[in-house]
Amino acid sequence: MITGSETDNGHVLVVARSRVNLVVVSEIVHRCGLRARSESIEGASGHLKSSRPRLVILDGGVENRDCDILMEDIAALQR
Repeated sequence: MITGSETDNGHVLVVARSRVNLVVVSEIVHRCGLRARSESIEGASGHLKSSRPRLVILDGGVENRDCDILMEDIAALQR
């Protein structure tokens, strides 16, 4: 099990409001040989607090602002 301070090297968190985008981006991640975890914007905050993915891919939507609420949680991972 990964604790809050350890990074899971093969884990990629994919976050988007659109279910279609989650599926498409997750499939691309899988084809690159990595493990994707798809989350809605609302569910991603809890996931970021409980694990440290190696990479976070955000789909910001048309305005590129859908995921702005996650920026603090992502910045906390870097500390």
